[in-house]
Amino acid sequence: RRKKDPNAPKAAQTSFFLFQAEHRVKVKEANPTMTVTEIAKEIGAQWKALSEEERGVYNSRAKEAKARHAEAMAVYATEHPCDAQEHAESSKRKSIEAPPSKTPPARGKRKRPQDRDPNAPKPAQSPFFLFLATLRGLCPKMTSTEAGAKWKALTKEEKEPFNRRAADDL
Repeated sequence: RRKKDPNAPKAAQTSFFLFQAEHRVKVKEANPTMTVTEIAKEIGAQWKALSEEERGVYNSRAKEAKARHAEAMAVYATEHPCDAQEHAESSKRKSIEAPPSKTPPARGKRKRPQDRDPNAPKPAQSPFFLFLATLRGLCPKMTSTEAGAKWKALTKEEKEPFNRRAADDL
């Protein structure tokens, strides 16, 4: 799991969480012996019993909080472009899982490190890897998947400097 930027704006609270924050103290004062779980159940029951008009107050406050969060993210995105993209994507998905491998790795086919000549020159880098090195210099937290998507989005003219550098390395 990636570390979250402490400077990133906090997510907006939902209408239920706004209601819960307001009523938790009242419920706890009225029932000091209740456990945290019991308090949560009581607040949930109170929320369920609210009419649509009463919920509307919390819904409108939640919409305002969401709008403030969107404004704060816009400011944050201009100051931290890489972190903002990462923050937006992490809020959309819960976890990143690698797709299952379709073919098992071939056994005994790979060259072992001790079989390689230590004095052999390294192979030339591909245009994509040259692009990746440049991109990682600008945005070190970017994943290879995101970089691959950016590479695909480039036009031929934008890829040309990397193609020339790769051809010069040969």
